[in-house]
Amino acid sequence: KQWYQRRVRADKMKEKVTCRLAGSGSDFYADAYKTMSSVTLKGTAWDKWAAICLAKQNYMAGLAEYYQGLNAKAAKSIGEELARLKEADKLLSDAVKQSAGTFECKDIQGKVSRALAAAQKDNDFIYHERIPNLADCGAIGRAPVAKPTPVATEVEGWADVFSKLVPLNVQQAATMYASRKDHLIHVEVNRLRDATNSLNSALNQMNLPAALEDLSGKEIPASLLEKSGDVRTKGGLMKLRQMFEELPQLLQRNEEILRDTMKSINDEEANDKHLRGTFGDKWQRTKSEEINKNLKEQGEKYQSILTNARNADKIVREKFESNFRAIEILSKDESELVGSIPAGGAQSLSSDGQKAVATLKSFMDQIKLLKGERDSLEQKFKSGGDTEEIIEKFSQLNTESNLFNDEALSTEHLEKTYGSLRAAVDDSIKSQDE
Repeated sequence: KQWYQRRVRADKMKEKVTCRLAGSGSDFYADAYKTMSSVTLKGTAWDKWAAICLAKQNYMAGLAEYYQGLNAKAAKSIGEELARLKEADKLLSDAVKQSAGTFECKDIQGKVSRALAAAQKDNDFIYHERIPNLADCGAIGRAPVAKPTPVATEVEGWADVFSKLVPLNVQQAATMYASRKDHLIHVEVNRLRDATNSLNSALNQMNLPAALEDLSGKEIPASLLEKSGDVRTKGGLMKLRQMFEELPQLLQRNEEILRDTMKSINDEEANDKHLRGTFGDKWQRTKSEEINKNLKEQGEKYQSILTNARNADKIVREKFESNFRAIEILSKDESELVGSIPAGGAQSLSSDGQKAVATLKSFMDQIKLLKGERDSLEQKFKSGGDTEEIIEKFSQLNTESNLFNDEALSTEHLEKTYGSLRAAVDDSIKSQDE
């Protein structure tokens, strides 16, 4: 498999083929590593090859992510390209360490690192695309290059090395199942997180649970101490004032750079027009206004960014002025902070108020339990759905007929695996609304 993948790269085949082959190669090395790491092989001559298999698994997986990143680049999906290249760089770096020089992988690792740096630079200066999580980019497909064939005579003591190789249509069905499974998990996990974020937002508006932390009126709430320490660690009020003093200078410097750049472009265009008028048809070079079109568009884009930055600075300054007193208090040490907090406590509450406090504490305990249940649900979503079982079902149907409805079977299997978890998500969100 590795030889074939090298041949593909040597023949400069398309990245779509190369990444799939590399992905399949990674799967094969993963299976080999799993077998070599088993108890039955420990202490034997095969045991020392386990580390090499692990290194080659990471090497092939890194190649798959790299070539899939090139596919994303060709499709103008810069965010996915960066996510793929980062994962490829990590996997190949691990392969370099694990291989210990047993096979050459430093060259491709350096190539990937340079590609990552170039892509990151382009994104920072040109595209400004958000880098998604690798799990959201979808799984890389696989491209099996052989099918198992029945052995005419069984050889005693030898196992069928092709027993786990499946037909292409079964592999494609399994890939589609994995894609549907990933989509379902993504949707349900996001539902849980959105509900939790909405709950946290409502609690923040009511200053909970901070308002219930200390009702004696004698101690500073732990959350307030934590926030005050965070403010002081980051420089406090003095640091904020320093940053506000630096903002106008930084903005002016950026405007000067942009203005000088645009002036150079305009001067070059004017000079080109003058020379074109002087030499007429003898001046064969492309018009500067055509060459500089993209640069001018970028200049307008950055001018818009600077304008927005100026407006944002104004809003931030207004918020700073309106919250100046609170920031000043949080910048003090604990002894000064105590004197700045007004006295009060549960002893000043009426009996109805004390009952309300007890009710709120009960609600906060329920919310803590609810969040814990949601964390557990999210872990169950991510750890469930073994693909081996569905592949076996696909293979069984494939032996009966090459044309089988994989979508219906996938839907049925996903409902069986995740149906109860989805119901738990609905109950959790309903419980929050109630």
